[in-house]
Amino acid sequence: MKLDLAVLSEDNRALAALAKANDDCAPYGLSLSDAQMKAIVVHHHHSCRKFHLLAMGEGILGNLMRTFADCYCMKQDILEEQILKLSDLFLQYRKEVSRTLFTDEELLDLMREQFEKICYGDLEEMEENCLPYFLDAIQAGLVPCDDEDSNNSVVRWDHDRYFQAMKEMCTW
Repeated sequence: MKLDLAVLSEDNRALAALAKANDDCAPYGLSLSDAQMKAIVVHHHHSCRKFHLLAMGEGILGNLMRTFADCYCMKQDILEEQILKLSDLFLQYRKEVSRTLFTDEELLDLMREQFEKICYGDLEEMEENCLPYFLDAIQAGLVPCDDEDSNNSVVRWDHDRYFQAMKEMCTW
């Protein structure tokens, strides 16, 4: 019973964060109904279990919605489906990538850039091409770094080269 109450409490915090993000996104013409927000939170909770990840506090849904809100690829008529898919993709990325390499915010920014500039809003393209290529790059030892980092023994993450390679490899 305690576990169920803890999950309910986490879901309520996630729902409150998503509702706040929903209000923040209204100027962009994007809005979810209460039922859609509840469905997204429930789906996200189940997806966290599927990917063996633990969502704590407000979770990622509010930040995800705010990150993508002003993206030209987001559409009101399919917003719920887009948020559901982006949430699942985030969890796939997060499962494979250490938090020491990318914070949640950095990962969301990277996903948005791929969604908007490489996949042009095609979530299937993002899942089938961008995600595997990104994971291959991480597994090959590419790591994000600051320009001031002078440790030459580390393979560097070159943002521009990565995105150029992504554009060339993806089917678009």
